[in-house]
Amino acid sequence: MDDGTTAETYPLSFGQEKRVLSLGPGRLPNAPLQAWVRISGPLDTGALSRSLRDMTERHAALRVRLVQAPDATMRQVVLPPDQAGITLSKKLVQCDSEDQFGNYAGRLGQALSGRPWDWSAEPPAQFHLLRYSPDFHVLLAQFASFAVDGLSRGVFMRDLWASYEKHRDGAAAGGPRGLPGAGRLGEALNREQTRFSQRSATVNRRYWTNRFSAISASTAPPARADGVTLRPAVTHEARLAGAELEQVRRNCDRESATLCQWSVMCFALMLFQETAADRVAITIPMDTRESQDQDVMGMFSLALPLVVTRSHDPSTVLRSVKNEMMQALLHRHIRARDLVDSGYGSTSAGSERFKLRYLEYLDAPVVTLADGLRLAQEAYPPPVPSYASEGIDFIIGAFPDSLDLSLGFAPEQWDRTRSAAFSAALRARLLTAITP
Repeated sequence: MDDGTTAETYPLSFGQEKRVLSLGPGRLPNAPLQAWVRISGPLDTGALSRSLRDMTERHAALRVRLVQAPDATMRQVVLPPDQAGITLSKKLVQCDSEDQFGNYAGRLGQALSGRPWDWSAEPPAQFHLLRYSPDFHVLLAQFASFAVDGLSRGVFMRDLWASYEKHRDGAAAGGPRGLPGAGRLGEALNREQTRFSQRSATVNRRYWTNRFSAISASTAPPARADGVTLRPAVTHEARLAGAELEQVRRNCDRESATLCQWSVMCFALMLFQETAADRVAITIPMDTRESQDQDVMGMFSLALPLVVTRSHDPSTVLRSVKNEMMQALLHRHIRARDLVDSGYGSTSAGSERFKLRYLEYLDAPVVTLADGLRLAQEAYPPPVPSYASEGIDFIIGAFPDSLDLSLGFAPEQWDRTRSAAFSAALRARLLTAITP
């Protein structure tokens, strides 16, 4: 058990298995997951450093290393907190303006995202605190994607700032009080293996065999030669707030749909205009945690396809999306070897050409702590995307007072003019009601 006193070895989660599988033989996950916080007000850097130590003790995922077992399978080792190796780098950035400071922060994030990550020796998290003035800082948290998923990032930020407030107020050094109990990573990993390995090899494998076989090969992207590096994606961004956000929410309420379901439907309708295929596969991340593990940091996100049947009727497409999402959730516990046996990688679903990520933030983009410190989430993303796409990536950030949209297009198939037209049409589709 990950009791924090000795190193413990555990199997990979199903999500980690899928990450290793999707990269191919001999390659391992490297792309990081970044989180930005713009901090306005007098920051207590000592309290922040102590809070990061708390997080290292509290969340075993921040102490993970990947190792290869004698049977050539990958395993993960959870180290004791005093061996985690996580540090907070601090730098005073001398700039003439806040805009220059923001540009510097963005360039740093881009440079760090492309840096090789030694998954066997380095800690799975890096923290950089940039100072522009005593009342203006930026915290960049960078997590290894083999160890941490999107939900974990939210758990981390919630716990970090709760811990910060306790330490700033002089709480005991033994850790922050008043936080929800942290689940244990080892227990969650072992529970997933015990409860779902058999189902993965039977019921779930049969389901995904059926879904992969339903996908037309015409939706597959052009073949790419081994060793060819993809160019950065062509990106477009938009924000829906105020009356526009209320319109999207009314659209969802009228059709008894979630924002995620509505977004998938709109995306599918746009994709049907770009392909003659009778179905499209939209890959979305599924969280495989059980209810008691929602506070466990780790990599439990498993990207799986929703196979949506062509129709020009939005209501019909929405019904297809709802059914696909429900069935995917019921069958989401699937091991990498069973995915391969079910046909993953031999169809366009395996190539994950069309991806959608829906990120829900419980807090507004800007949060004010009790002492007046203002925290702005996702403040300084890199100015030029450092990731590549083999199709279209649609990322939705759902905040209480805004819906932030980001689309990345494969430059081999999409130029800026055509991708801008697609993005504008998708935005309009989100605002268009099915039922007047």
